Amino acid sequence: MRAFALTVAGLALGLSALPAQAEVLQVFGLIPARNDEAAALRSIVVDGFGGSEGPALTIRIEDLLRGLSVDGTPWFRVLPAATASGGDALLRGTADAEVQFQRYTEKREECAEKDGDGKCLRKEQRQVKCSKRRITLDVAMRMVGPDGTLIFSDDTPETVEDSSCEGDENPPRNRNDVVRGLVGRVAERLRLEFSPRYTDAQVRVDENRKGLAKVDADRFKQAVRLTKSDPRAACQVWSQVGAGNPGHVPTQFNLALCAETRGAEGEQAAYAGYRKVLEMSPNYGAAIAGTGRIDRNLRARAQITAHNRG
Repeated sequence: MRAFALTVAGLALGLSALPAQAEVLQVFGLIPARNDEAAALRSIVVDGFGGSEGPALTIRIEDLLRGLSVDGTPWFRVLPAATASGGDALLRGTADAEVQFQRYTEKREECAEKDGDGKCLRKEQRQVKCSKRRITLDVAMRMVGPDGTLIFSDDTPETVEDSSCEGDENPPRNRNDVVRGLVGRVAERLRLEFSPRYTDAQVRVDENRKGLAKVDADRFKQAVRLTKSDPRAACQVWSQVGAGNPGHVPTQFNLALCAETRGAEGEQAAYAGYRKVLEMSPNYGAAIAGTGRIDRNLRARAQITAHNRG
């Protein structure tokens, strides 16, 4: 079993060393893969994709999957179908590019007469011929387990539209370059589907002191200022204010956010703090977002545990 050491708490230890910033605290966490079953896999056999763009997409997917990492080691072993035996799942599919054109005209104002110095004396409207181009990459991807069970499917096309008219200085991009970009987009979708990843966010503190006595309001204001230079000290001040003001929503929110900056160590306290805020103020959006971040962390860590047990 591969050891996994969650470093979010360790990252949070450097909080006081963050550069000066405006009234925010930085939190570190994880975003889970969209597909729990795929994230639990240890090895994937990638079959050669069919279609005009299948070979290019196969290479991009293999490269992407090999590069996925959460703890510094590859998340998957990628096995080419031609030489592989076994594997936890088989990924296969097709990819075809289609180009459609639509002709139209539009009015443009152009210079009809110039003087000897090249200055325009008279302009007039004229119709110019134009073409709208739509390039679509149609894909069909399926991942199945050794017993044929469907693990993942995706039939969503990627599309680019552009247009050009006679007289334009910049011609439209080369068709092959556009298709390569679409192939890259499809491959990148698998990053979100198959692997959890680290993230961080700067979350704005609540600066509302309304409802506090003057002494506590002044301390609260001091804590807000401290977020720019010493977040730990800011959290200590809010803790003092919060002890005497358990019903002050902004203070309780800031304390929950302070707990969240401690990573996994403070996660339980942060979640309880956000829930307390929501009991007092059910529509408090920042607290709802906070519980959402923690829920995502929990799901991502569950995926990591399942993956390491595989």
